[in-house]
Amino acid sequence: MVVGLDLAGDPAPALDHAFAAAAVRGSRLRVLHAWRPAAHAVDVDAQLAAGGRYERLAAALAPWRGRHTDLKVVEDVVVGHPVQMLAQASAEADLLVVGSRGRSFPLGSVGHGVIHHAHCPVAVVRPRGD
Repeated sequence: MVVGLDLAGDPAPALDHAFAAAAVRGSRLRVLHAWRPAAHAVDVDAQLAAGGRYERLAAALAPWRGRHTDLKVVEDVVVGHPVQMLAQASAEADLLVVGSRGRSFPLGSVGHGVIHHAHCPVAVVRPRGD
């Protein structure tokens, strides 16, 4: 299982769904955050470290890890377009979970992109009340 995580939004809906689905299946969960550096960036590795993306990802996952101590969770931060990186990750997954803020489009741009390029079923999870 793979869940795509946008560190700028509320991760709860996507993480709730992904952790529950992984628990039911007894499968490993890969939490993937993909991002693109600014066009003028010189050193991507330095930006990764300076941006604290790994730390922010770990902090976002902490409550779910505490509730699902039996699950194997792998954190992954990659540089690239989120749709492309999630589609690649889906080639080795049984399910791809993404959240959606869906302001201009109900699926959101990443959700829309991955449903067209994923190699496995996709769950697009919207916040409760939407």
